[in-house]
Amino acid sequence: VEIEDGVYTGEGNRDIMFDGKALTVKSVNGPENCVIDCQGSPSSPHRAFIIEDEAIGLTTLQDLTIRNGYANNGGGIFVGVWTDLTIRGCVIEYNEASICGGGLYIDRTFSARSNLHIESCIIRNNTAEGSGGGIFCESRSLIHRCTISHNVSNRDNNCRYIRGGGGACISNAVTMTECVIENNQSNKMGGGISVKDYGSGGYVSGCLIQGNESNHGGGGIALDSDSRVYDCTISGNLAHGSGGGVYCDGVYLSDTMVHDCIITDNTARTKGGGVYLVIGTVTGCTIAGNFCREEGGGLYMEGEFWSTPALTDCQVVDNLAEGTAGGVYSEVCPSEFINNLVSGNHGSSAGGAYFSSSSDCSILNCTFVGNSGDNNSASVTCSGKIDPVAAADYQVTNCIFWNDTTEQLTQSLFGFVNADHCNIKGGFEGEGNIAEYPMFCLGPRGYHYL
Repeated sequence: VEIEDGVYTGEGNRDIMFDGKALTVKSVNGPENCVIDCQGSPSSPHRAFIIEDEAIGLTTLQDLTIRNGYANNGGGIFVGVWTDLTIRGCVIEYNEASICGGGLYIDRTFSARSNLHIESCIIRNNTAEGSGGGIFCESRSLIHRCTISHNVSNRDNNCRYIRGGGGACISNAVTMTECVIENNQSNKMGGGISVKDYGSGGYVSGCLIQGNESNHGGGGIALDSDSRVYDCTISGNLAHGSGGGVYCDGVYLSDTMVHDCIITDNTARTKGGGVYLVIGTVTGCTIAGNFCREEGGGLYMEGEFWSTPALTDCQVVDNLAEGTAGGVYSEVCPSEFINNLVSGNHGSSAGGAYFSSSSDCSILNCTFVGNSGDNNSASVTCSGKIDPVAAADYQVTNCIFWNDTTEQLTQSLFGFVNADHCNIKGGFEGEGNIAEYPMFCLGPRGYHYL
């Protein structure tokens, strides 16, 4: 079905159902010339398409503009059945949902047979009173090379597993690749994207997530169980709670990973300017230029009794905290803290890192350099909880401490440090320790190579 240029309104041009037919509906001359104006409102709800019947074959919506829809779920388009569906090259804008999915709602199907693709679409200026201002998707789908911008998720409202998601709220093995997620807002979690803990999480790769805002955690993206974020740039986002760029949470035995991302210039009004990590692993990331009002300018690690977070092969540089730990604040013993560069950070105390644990902890092959704190406070502090029964032993091995403070590495009454084979400015007792200028040189990822 090919649609000529024009603005299409009224009966017969909206609330279109396919009745189980596999059809291709596309414009002749592109979305800028072919507009379906749903003219929906709370008193007269209408959307463009309703796909509720199983079709044999591929259904395609292509090169259409869909605007001004209003419905409970899916203001512009509602998909409620497993199907082979492609939405390609469409503009979905100025739609509203009283519950979830302001622009587009894809219901859960539990079927590996679903083949849902959303490709090269612009999804903008949509609103949902619940989750997913632009998209709400909880069925196996691919969202590829889309721009999702200026969408809003407003508040809780009868939507299951509410997590916000100003731009997109996804779960159940949804994959997002090479998308731009920018300038979205959420009154809950995830200003840009919220990945819910229903099903098997989500996969986000190669995306630019910038300029988004959340009233709670995860200004850029909020993650729940078994989610993956790879090769993304997460920049310039704001959380009025914790995790200016990324907020990672989860449930028992979940496995969330943030891998090879650039996380820069984000702000948290409370903790974790770049990342707030309850459980999961952050590896191979650059966490730079972030800010928070409280602890952990670059990263705040919280942990749970069943699982502790890990930080490996990361650069945590040039972050700022008005509270403790400009670089890394860890409330628990990380399951891994290995091969990290913590450099140029500033906090009110412990400019580089502050570890507070009630269990033994290892810090391996890390470099702490050029960090500073107010009043010449120590750059790295290893502290136990205030409980003599739960005093922590810190094993620090093969690390460099060369910071802009008199004290490089300190221990508290309930935290005991055993350092060996380290280079520590000013010296530190322990086997194989030295105090010699490190002779840093330039390498593939920056200056602090030996």
